[in-house]
Amino acid sequence: MSQSQEAISNKQLRQWVTLSRAIHRSGIIPDFDQKNITELVGFIELNHPAGEEVKSQWPRHGAKWEEDEISELITHYEAGGFDLTAFAARYQRKPGSVRIKMINLQLIDEETPL
Repeated sequence: MSQSQEAISNKQLRQWVTLSRAIHRSGIIPDFDQKNITELVGFIELNHPAGEEVKSQWPRHGAKWEEDEISELITHYEAGGFDLTAFAARYQRKPGSVRIKMINLQLIDEETPL
């Protein structure tokens, strides 16, 4: 491997590590620690379409959750009859992202139907 190829590979590896840490902290991939690289890439490809497409449909996708959004999510869910699609549309977030937030808040588990 030439020095330029090695430099690119090292740079890409550092980028992968940085992104992996951010993804792990965000909690967007359930059981992150239990997955190998192939499984992680497969999950991302299946569940996260191209950024522009996502942002055009759900403008707040990827944005930090505000305290009022979290409070509303908890309140609506605990009131019963929670409509995931309606909540996601109201807050301009992907339904899957709302579901993951609910799991992280321990409102539901991964098997809970909505």
